[in-house]
Amino acid sequence: IEVEGDATNLVIDLNQEKEQRVRRIIHRNIVPGLYILLRTTGGGDYIVPVADQILGDRAEELREMQGTWKARLRLNAKQNSLEETVSTLLNDGSKVASYQNLRNWMQDRTIATHDEDDFLAIMKLVGLQDSAQQYWNAMKDIRRAHGRAGRQIRRQLMQQVNKSDLAELERVGFMEFALEGKNAGSLTAYRIKTVARQDIEVSLRQIDTPFTLEDM
Repeated sequence: IEVEGDATNLVIDLNQEKEQRVRRIIHRNIVPGLYILLRTTGGGDYIVPVADQILGDRAEELREMQGTWKARLRLNAKQNSLEETVSTLLNDGSKVASYQNLRNWMQDRTIATHDEDDFLAIMKLVGLQDSAQQYWNAMKDIRRAHGRAGRQIRRQLMQQVNKSDLAELERVGFMEFALEGKNAGSLTAYRIKTVARQDIEVSLRQIDTPFTLEDM
């Protein structure tokens, strides 16, 4: 799972009341005994396909815009170094540009910056300043869709968890939950037995995806 910043994960906590059994928690609060939910059918981030359904006909255009500025930012960082890119962003008005934040902004998993000033600095850097407001509004639309998708998935999971045989989940240690909607796939709850004492670097394709230690 992602352990940078305040990344959160969806978990099932059988010690909570029904309304609180399915919830998102910051990675630092994940402990043995909880059940972490990972997408096991369909691959990738389970929020994206549901969010794209919410975006409807606009999904392709908005995702293309998201991919465009990220690709340009990655190219700039590759050509000019991360240090120079961060320095330029700070000079152009970014408030929190740093090596770590730059890495996060370049990832496909991150929608955009949280603050508009940081985004405008990126738009200037990658030559999209004339369309900056259009791009910012597009990213806000994606973020809203992700928020709605997250709430929708949580409601689905709560319904399924509350009608499932939780004694079976405790006995076996994992359980699959199908998500509604085209290409939504399924989530599997895995009981957490232990948490690594040190962070381990893995490829982006392995984040939020079950894999064996031999695959590292």
